[in-house]
Amino acid sequence: MSGWIKIHRKITKHWIWDNPEYLKAWLDILMLANHEPRKKLINNDVAVIKTGHRDLSLRFLAKRWKWSVGRVQRFLKLLKNDTMIDTQTDTGQTIVSVCNYGRYQVTKTQSDTPNDTLTDTRSIHRRVQREELKELKELKRESKSVQLKNIKDSFSELKKKFPDADVESEYDKFTDWMDSKGKQYKDYKAGFRNWLRRANAFQRRSDGGNKVEFAKTPSGLWKAYCSKCNTKLLYKKPPYPNTTSECCGKDIYNYDPARVSA
Repeated sequence: MSGWIKIHRKITKHWIWDNPEYLKAWLDILMLANHEPRKKLINNDVAVIKTGHRDLSLRFLAKRWKWSVGRVQRFLKLLKNDTMIDTQTDTGQTIVSVCNYGRYQVTKTQSDTPNDTLTDTRSIHRRVQREELKELKELKRESKSVQLKNIKDSFSELKKKFPDADVESEYDKFTDWMDSKGKQYKDYKAGFRNWLRRANAFQRRSDGGNKVEFAKTPSGLWKAYCSKCNTKLLYKKPPYPNTTSECCGKDIYNYDPARVSA
């Protein structure tokens, strides 16, 4: 026996993975299956055994796996019930066909030469890398959505910790800012808490209608930042806390939110 077979990582999540003897027997079936059509003389007739098929007697498998014939029968029945194989029995010969063999095993050509094997291996490796990258991106998207949902679920708790901040409004600003900047966090809740601390401090300074202290540029203009897109805004007169940004019509800050959330 020569050549190779392909095994997907998903097999580790399959029920057969949990039974080492069943797993070994299943891999043996995959290796025994024809990787190309072959002719065989059966009862004085030439029969073509198709790709993914193999003529296997129960006694042959029992001897090969060191099992009883009854256990072989039960195992093949398990595989058949799970649509992993199909079987046909004729004159003492059991033709085992691996379901979806062509989907997982067949390549354009199967060669045992080192160069062809290396080329196939690289191609498989690249495909696996693409699949893993896709799965990683999906996992990150799921992780972000789950974390943001957890933030929403903890609004009551956050309102107690940050009583001077409008948590719902700040959450909308926080998510808008992340989307506009493509910002990502390992811990989104920690990032939002940091956002609320700055918003809380800003609100305390603006209580009572007093002016918030905005910094001046060297040219003498008052400097502020849009709370949504972080655009730097310049004013000839000092802005008030209820001033909205010209770019987005949102609240303004006397600090750059991008630096706070970095």
